[in-house]
Amino acid sequence: MTRTVMVESIQDGILVKNNDIPVSKISSAGKFWGVSERPYTVNNPSGFELVPGDTVELILPTGRTILSTAITFLFPLVLFPVGYGLAHRLVPGIGEGGSFFVGFGGLLAGLPLGALIRRLAVKSGGLTAVPDISRVLTPAELLACRLNPDSCGSCKLCG
Repeated sequence: MTRTVMVESIQDGILVKNNDIPVSKISSAGKFWGVSERPYTVNNPSGFELVPGDTVELILPTGRTILSTAITFLFPLVLFPVGYGLAHRLVPGIGEGGSFFVGFGGLLAGLPLGALIRRLAVKSGGLTAVPDISRVLTPAELLACRLNPDSCGSCKLCG
C-alpha cells in the first residue's frame, strides 16, 4: 500500500503530513469533524535529497498494516464473546444481562491491551513503527494527478 505525504520539516528526522491527491473522503470527513492531522516521522533509507514542501510516496507494507489493524480493532472484538462465554461458565446464575456486561468489559479491556500489545511488538522489532519513503514525486506528476486523477497511470498516486 502506498500513500502520498508532504514533507513538513527535516530537522530532527523527517516529519510529514498526509497529502491525499485526489482528496480522499476520509480527509474531507476529518475536516468536517474538525480533526487536525499531526505530522509523523518517516525513514529515508534511499537518502533522497528532501526539502520542506516536497511530496513523497510512502510504502506501507500490507502485512504490517493488516496485523496492526487486527491488533488494534479485532483483538477487543474477540474479547467480547470470550468474556460473555466465561461469565456463563464461571458464574452459573449470572443471566443474559450480566454476561453482556462482562463481555462488554472484555471489549473495553481489549482496547488498551491491544495498544499495549502493539507497542510491545514495535519495541521488539516485530512491527515497524515508521514507514519508508519510496520516491519523491516530480512536479509534473503532481500536476497530472491534480488535473485528471483518473488518467495519469504513470504512478501509484493516481491508481
